[in-house]
Amino acid sequence: MLVIVTLFPVFWVIAGSFKSEADSYAYPPKLIPFLQFQPTLDHWTGPGMGVLNMGNIVSSLLNSTVIALGSSMLAVGIGSLAAYSLARYKFVKWKNEDIGFWILSNRMFPPAALIIPYLLMFKAINLLDTQPAVIIAHGAMNLPLAVWIAREFFAGLPKETEESALVDGCSPLGAFLRVALPLSIPGLVVCWILCFIFSWNELLFALTITSQNAVTLSVMLSGQGRGLMYIWGTINAIGTLSIIVPLILGFAIQKHIAKGLSFGAVKG
Repeated sequence: MLVIVTLFPVFWVIAGSFKSEADSYAYPPKLIPFLQFQPTLDHWTGPGMGVLNMGNIVSSLLNSTVIALGSSMLAVGIGSLAAYSLARYKFVKWKNEDIGFWILSNRMFPPAALIIPYLLMFKAINLLDTQPAVIIAHGAMNLPLAVWIAREFFAGLPKETEESALVDGCSPLGAFLRVALPLSIPGLVVCWILCFIFSWNELLFALTITSQNAVTLSVMLSGQGRGLMYIWGTINAIGTLSIIVPLILGFAIQKHIAKGLSFGAVKG
């Protein structure tokens, strides 16, 4: 029952993208394709209202993909360095736990309080309405989460492997890049997919620091009340597009996700 309740909205959106307008407004609702309604591709490839024929929808899909990939890689790339430092080195002036909690507390900061500073900063360096601006904003937002999660994975690695690399002549950075980083890939993949999903679904920053060139799919989906796109079938088609990319990504790396979620669960 829980699975049905959870997945029914997803089924409703996907099925609605293949309904005609008459079937979309039918009451009682028509749910079963080929039995209660005949599927159509009008909202996907139809003239005028087909989402795959709308240049702004396709460009927003590309923007969302580039921004989510870039920001998640930025957060994990920088966060893994900080996480490894917190897991392997002992800081004297401040305790490691205090530093980790302070980093995590930045994730609790209200995003709305950062809008004006981001607008002023990106305007000063001519980055408003560009992909790098959204990548930086999303990367900064996800960085505390990446540090907190990755630190636990690095802490679960045996120190002896890195000490052996140091004895063989590796520098601390070399031991991190050649030993610790490859061993923690499953955990970092989990961290990366979480950052990707947060960036993919994020609306506030993408809505305020973009206007035309770097608009993401979430912004397009939230603004369907404007113009000719105020049609349920089109909204459902765009919603289905917003589901497909994370779904494909999740299936592609599900093996690493399973390893990462169980990473460090068994020691011996």
